Amino acid sequence: MTEQYTPVAPAEPKKKGGIGKWVAAIAGVIIVIAIVAVVRFGVSGIVAFLTGSGPAKAQVGDCITESVNVNEMKIVDCATPEAALKVAGVVEDKTKLEAETSCEPYPTAEKFVFQWEGTETATDTTKGRVLCLEANPQK
Repeated sequence: MTEQYTPVAPAEPKKKGGIGKWVAAIAGVIIVIAIVAVVRFGVSGIVAFLTGSGPAKAQVGDCITESVNVNEMKIVDCATPEAALKVAGVVEDKTKLEAETSCEPYPTAEKFVFQWEGTETATDTTKGRVLCLEANPQK
């Protein structure tokens, strides 16, 4: 009897588990989150949050820049020309309606900023933080 030899193709190498795939997936998620954050808060709002220079971290005695858009305000040295306002008082846990009268205990306060977390517009029941602002006396 004659034996025939049939060549067998070598087995395909095992594909690696794909750490590269995980890195790419995580990077993709981070990019999507960054895009959503930029659209939602704007670049200046994100920079203020990351650097701690936004009004959300302002305390009594801090000076901030003046802007129509709260996300563009930032904490600055009171001696700088852009330091238009000074925080005269901080009142926590108030609604948007309560914010209007929250600064009455601070007679030098001329303006207020109502800050909250959550959706774009505050409802009557949304509670937040009120910054009572006066003109910067060092200007």
